[in-house]
Amino acid sequence: MARLYTVIILFFSLPVAAQKKQPDTVRKYLTSDLHFTTRANMDFPALAIRQPEDRWLLVSAYRDTNVLLRAWFRDEALTIKEGPFVLYHPKRIKAIEGTYIDNVRQGLWKAWHPNGQLKDSGAILNNYLVGRWYSWNDSGKLQSITSYLHPDSIPGLIVAEFDPKDKFRSIMAGDKTTSILDGPTITFHSDGSPKDSGQYVKESKEGIWKTWNKGGTPESMGTYVHNSPQGEWEYYHPNGQRSTREVYANGKVVKLDCYDEQGNFTGNACPIQKPPVAQGRFLDFEKYMLDNIFWPTELKRSDIQGDVTVTFTISATGEMKDFRIIRSPHEAMSREVTEFFKKQKWSPAVSHNRLIEFTVKYNIPFYR
Repeated sequence: MARLYTVIILFFSLPVAAQKKQPDTVRKYLTSDLHFTTRANMDFPALAIRQPEDRWLLVSAYRDTNVLLRAWFRDEALTIKEGPFVLYHPKRIKAIEGTYIDNVRQGLWKAWHPNGQLKDSGAILNNYLVGRWYSWNDSGKLQSITSYLHPDSIPGLIVAEFDPKDKFRSIMAGDKTTSILDGPTITFHSDGSPKDSGQYVKESKEGIWKTWNKGGTPESMGTYVHNSPQGEWEYYHPNGQRSTREVYANGKVVKLDCYDEQGNFTGNACPIQKPPVAQGRFLDFEKYMLDNIFWPTELKRSDIQGDVTVTFTISATGEMKDFRIIRSPHEAMSREVTEFFKKQKWSPAVSHNRLIEFTVKYNIPFYR
């Protein structure tokens, strides 16, 4: 193990290596979630190395000796982060980079996807996200431009909260980043076309908001007042034709006009929100489900019990896709639930007089 620590020091080529006097070093051990731990329970070795002005540099490496972490601290106990902080994905790909002052995040911070694409970039002041932040997907396409509080609105005194006596604390102890949306915001679909755009005032949607379908056709437009729809809103079919014209007062619909996909007026009664509905000769799908999912024969004499949780998406044409078992006490129970849902037929969900995709989740109890 000592040899591995020597490799870490040489690998990072620390500036202090050129000093005549060997700097003080303290062995440390980290878990995969960056908690300090014992040698017996470690996932990664680390070294704390004394620097000029009694600062300490903590370095750690993956088992292949590629860098995992470089973090500067004010004290030997490594409780107060002070200076640059860089965390890496495997293969020396940066994951997070920024600066701490007195254990508080300050200045420009960035994050990267595991493939090296930039993920997030923006400023932090006293642990508050400030100004405009930019986010990208792992293909490098812009996902959002989001505004947070102006720096002048940020409190000046921030104290990092953590227990300095906790020797197994996380390296990130004391971090408590606050994000309060304030200002213009726009998000994008994966193809780069806009998804939605509007204004926040201290976390509340205010003024005109617009949304678009993937590809750029309009999806909705209307006004928010204190995060609640107000006045006239228009919604559109995927082909760009109006689907509804809705008038809101105090967050409730007081007038509704409906239109078909050709834009023809069809009256004043159409569904605004309706989840997907299972087709069949039953009044209560939940009861039908429990009556038709049976205890697995192979578990008749078993004490195994619990909930099977499933999720899936019903497309705008009523097709089931992306079926997943989230949780299950036993594979046999999973099979029973899967067989039941695979046989069901569905009517798609409706939103503002339009058929839409909708993801659902069910919990199926297996208890004696």
